[in-house]
Amino acid sequence: MVQQLLLLGGVAALTPFSSAFTPINVSRSFFLNGSPYYIGTEPVLSLPQVNLTQEILPFSVFTSNGTGTFGGADLSALVANWSAIDDVFNNSFLQAALIQSSGTGNMTLDGSSIAGYLSGQGTELLMLAGGVGALNVQTNFSVVELGAVNLTSGPYILARDATGAAAVYSPLLLHFDDTQSFFKSVTPLSDGSFTVVSATFDTDSSPWIGAPSRIHDLEKDKSIFPLAGVRVSVKDIYYLKGLRSSAGNRHYYTTYPPRNATGPAVQRLMQAGAHIVGTTKTVQFANGDRATATITHLLFSVEMAIVSRVAHQQRRVRGLGGDARDHPAAARGPRGAEAARAVGLVDKDKGRKGKKEKEKVVRVDEGPSMMDIQYKKRGSVREWDMGKEGF
Repeated sequence: MVQQLLLLGGVAALTPFSSAFTPINVSRSFFLNGSPYYIGTEPVLSLPQVNLTQEILPFSVFTSNGTGTFGGADLSALVANWSAIDDVFNNSFLQAALIQSSGTGNMTLDGSSIAGYLSGQGTELLMLAGGVGALNVQTNFSVVELGAVNLTSGPYILARDATGAAAVYSPLLLHFDDTQSFFKSVTPLSDGSFTVVSATFDTDSSPWIGAPSRIHDLEKDKSIFPLAGVRVSVKDIYYLKGLRSSAGNRHYYTTYPPRNATGPAVQRLMQAGAHIVGTTKTVQFANGDRATATITHLLFSVEMAIVSRVAHQQRRVRGLGGDARDHPAAARGPRGAEAARAVGLVDKDKGRKGKKEKEKVVRVDEGPSMMDIQYKKRGSVREWDMGKEGF
């Protein structure tokens, strides 16, 4: 309980405080065997039976089918297969091990061969799930018997959760986005939402992309999950629950709140077993082929085009004998009159009866999505046609 310190007549007294703080979940980034890894805020499983004496303890889960004898040769074969197919796993995840059975009865452990293999890998802790049986041999590492445990095989991290108890986390191997293709790296949570992989190191501002282990999907039925183990990135025009979407537009990103549902197309990928690892950059609303083809860049480009055109027309007027504002007569002649009218410097004499029609720029507005260039003509307003006027 949080306590409050009071000074009563120079004597300190502790009194209970009425409210309690919510435990803080933290994510962690670390290097393992020279490779960068990340674990999120949400543990997969709590293991309070384990006395964790260090901040991070990598370990691997080995699963037997529950028949016959399980020994060191089985561990060695699994490790060799994992190393060949998965980039997340390496031998550093043999610092600890958990052996479990997928069968209903007790499995038989070849204690001597298991102890010999794990000792050769430098294993410090062996955890035995319920139904596995005892090791029954002397070892130079600690052995802890657990209750019922149901984890998929593969690499994990044992670390403290928000309450300080030992908990199991799924590690993500961090890959640097050297092509600067990604907008953000993401990972799913148990409630179906996503969270950002908040990991960074010494970079040029490109994100690090977290990749889950493929080993965790080896036991899935490929007829039901044809994309099991496949890592997928989606353009930032698809909604992910819990995250904002930019659709390539900064104003869109800041205007709309995080999404309350994942888009149907992405849901179908996930239902097929795919892992969504991040969102990639896109041009504005996926329209066009240049990253600079955005509203912000368009407004600036049109404004610069207007300035350039007006300056060009003014130079043409001055080339006929001076500034048309000071010398309207200088705008005489076909080109001079055209230039003067284009920048709103003189009136246009039109018709046999000598009626004058004023045509001048009245304003330049920045609308919410397009530069609105308007002219006044005989009291009516018309939009500037950039194609016809040569912009």
